[in-house]
Amino acid sequence: MFSSKYLIRLDDACDSIDYEKWELLTQVLLDYKVKPIVALIPDNKDESLNYCKKKEPERFEDLIKCWKLNNWTFAQHGYNHSYHQICKFKSFHPINNFSEFTGLSLQQQYSNIRNGKLTLETTGIYSNLFVFPGHHFNLNSLRAIIMNDFEIVSDGFFLFPMKFRQLKVLPQQLWWFKKKLLGVWTINLHPNTMTFDEINEFKSILENNHYYKNRMISFEDVEFKSGFLFLTFNIMFYIKSILFHSAKFYVKKFIKG
Repeated sequence: MFSSKYLIRLDDACDSIDYEKWELLTQVLLDYKVKPIVALIPDNKDESLNYCKKKEPERFEDLIKCWKLNNWTFAQHGYNHSYHQICKFKSFHPINNFSEFTGLSLQQQYSNIRNGKLTLETTGIYSNLFVFPGHHFNLNSLRAIIMNDFEIVSDGFFLFPMKFRQLKVLPQQLWWFKKKLLGVWTINLHPNTMTFDEINEFKSILENNHYYKNRMISFEDVEFKSGFLFLTFNIMFYIKSILFHSAKFYVKKFIKG
């Protein structure tokens, strides 16, 4: 229980991805038997994610088949990844000033999430795991995913996966490898924007760094705990993290004048 474990999450999978990078990273993960979470955008409308000249649905379907065959875990990543500007402190996870969901009514959030779920299910992808684009969500966002029968959300500055009321929470706290003494740490990678040097570095870590290599887990290994001890650890870590990010935000704002 009291040791560090690491889980990989790959965000922004859709049919206009940078296929060369995704295919290369997929092969690296297969070679080292690492099974990540793949966060799929049901109906991408984000032009910044158009990495190929034209969409290649057949090529994307081949990747999905590969991921399914190797028992990778799928998560729904919003609906269309379209952002609007909104204060970061209106989110439970205040790190970005943009959101796909926060600021919309409960009914609109429910409807968008429902449409995304149905879109994925028509392609044979069923998931009870949700990932909010931009890490930005509020109470209505959580209500909307519960209303759509999602059981797990992957996000939040916590130490351990936990059960909290009607949801299970899988923390997501890192964007690259960092040594930790304890906890379950989800490393959030965006293959589209990774450089080939970073992919090679990622491969080198899995091949040569036994500290991380021996601590990699998959979603199926995750245990969601409840009880006073885990809740206390998580609340303390959450408050510490939020205070740190808030202080960082205001220091930058002060420096800029």
